[in-house]
Amino acid sequence: MGRLSLKMEGFGALMDDCRISVRTPGGKLVYQYLKKPKKIPRCGQCKDKLRGIQPARPMERSRMCKRKKTVKRVYGGVLCHKCVKESSNGTHSAHRRKVPVERLLYSLVLALLLVLPHLLLYLQAFRCLLRFVAP
Repeated sequence: MGRLSLKMEGFGALMDDCRISVRTPGGKLVYQYLKKPKKIPRCGQCKDKLRGIQPARPMERSRMCKRKKTVKRVYGGVLCHKCVKESSNGTHSAHRRKVPVERLLYSLVLALLLVLPHLLLYLQAFRCLLRFVAP
C-alpha cells in the first residue's frame, strides 16, 4: 500500500473534513474531495425552511434557472407564506389599506399649518385695502 499525497494545498485544517480515501479499480488509494453540503433556503423572519426552492450551493444557484430559485408569490424565495400573510408588507394585510388615509390626513394638516400664517397675513393686508376703498 502506498502513501496518499495531497493534490490541493492551502486549506489547512479544513482539508480533513472535505476528503475521503477511495481505492480505485487499479488498486491505488486516492483522495476524493467532497463538496460542501447543499443548504435549504430559510425564511428571513421565522427561519423556517422555504418550500418549493431547490437546495444548492451559491455557485450552483447562479447557474440554475429562475423557477428553481423562487416561488411565484410576493416575497417568493425570501419569506415563507405564513410571514407574508402576517406581515404589514404583504398584500393580504388590512392594515396596509388604512395607511394611505392616515398619511393623507397627516400631510393635509401639515400643509395647513405651513400655509396658515401666510393666509393670515394676506387677510390682514386685504382688510387694510378694504379700509381705504370703502369709507
